[in-house]
Formats: sequence, structure tokens, C-alpha cells
Amino acid sequence: MPDPQQCSDKDWASYVFYDNNAIGIVREWWQHAPSSYWFIAERHNASDDILRTYDPGELFSERVDFTTGENEP
Repeated sequence: MPDPQQCSDKDWASYVFYDNNAIGIVREWWQHAPSSYWFIAERHNASDDILRTYDPGELFSERVDFTTGENEP
């Protein structure tokens, strides 16, 4: 991932919009809007078939907090 604060608009757009787009199984974070529950879905990106969904706890054992840098000294 390029540094969004340092890269050109062209480089950032390339990263965000122009992936290699290979056909296969992708792992995605999804949210159930009514309950705000986040889960992971494995989906085949050519057929849109959902192969599996599961709780993130199956992959991650501890929470990671990300900062945006806005409130850092």
C-alpha cells in the first residue's frame, strides 16, 4: 500500500481501483447492518458464490486498534 499522504493521485487511484483482479476466492470483511456485527466471508469473485462465513475470532486472537494520525502529537 502506498502512503496516501506521500503518493500521487495517480498512484493512489491505481492502488484503490486497479487491482490485479485475478479470478478466485477472496476473503472479505462484511457487516450485518442491523446488528453491526462484523464477520468474514469467503466468496468466489467470478460466480459470487459465498463459500463460507465465520467470526473473525477464528483468525484473530486479539484486537488491533488503528490510528488515523489525526490526534497524534
